[in-house]
Amino acid sequence: MPDANGLLMAFMEPPSGMEDEFNDWYDTEHLPERMAIRGFLAGHRWVSVHGYPRWVATYFLSQAAVLHSPAYKKVGGANGSPWTTRVTSRTIGRLRVVGERIGKGLAPFDTNTTSRLLTARYPLGRGVKDTALAQVLENTTGAMAEKPQVRIFRGIEASAGSVWLLAAFRQPVGVEALAAQLGEVGGVGAAHFNLYMPHWKVQG
Repeated sequence: MPDANGLLMAFMEPPSGMEDEFNDWYDTEHLPERMAIRGFLAGHRWVSVHGYPRWVATYFLSQAAVLHSPAYKKVGGANGSPWTTRVTSRTIGRLRVVGERIGKGLAPFDTNTTSRLLTARYPLGRGVKDTALAQVLENTTGAMAEKPQVRIFRGIEASAGSVWLLAAFRQPVGVEALAAQLGEVGGVGAAHFNLYMPHWKVQG
């Protein structure tokens, strides 16, 4: 499998009473539609254990530029299906994150062994370099007893100005224990710190 040098994450939450349709749409149309695009290497959905919004989809990409390809534009944005328009227009807490890899991890996660996924965003203040912060994050997570799989990305486009950490754990972990170790790293406090569990492993 090619290296995963790009990342797309889509956070959102359906209103009360629409979750069944939301999951049907995501599992049977939206995620498979994305995974059919060349350059989408792995796509998975996660449901919140701690944090808002309740749902996130993670996509590992060969390059972030895949999101500007004709194949993606054909189904993205205003070209979404009527079902996509119906569902997404009703969701709340929407956040779209696009990133480029700056850490060492190359391959998509082995989600077959993942029990929990931490998503954390560290805003870059004045004088803080993304590569330096990524190194501190790698050192910190590498010293953790849980030995998570770690992928680190710099936010680009609308997500610029932050470093994103994705840490996958084999066993359930508590958010309080994680916050004690990763809530502030290298003098930078996390502005987003959510913990998720797998929903349905579709592809990858």
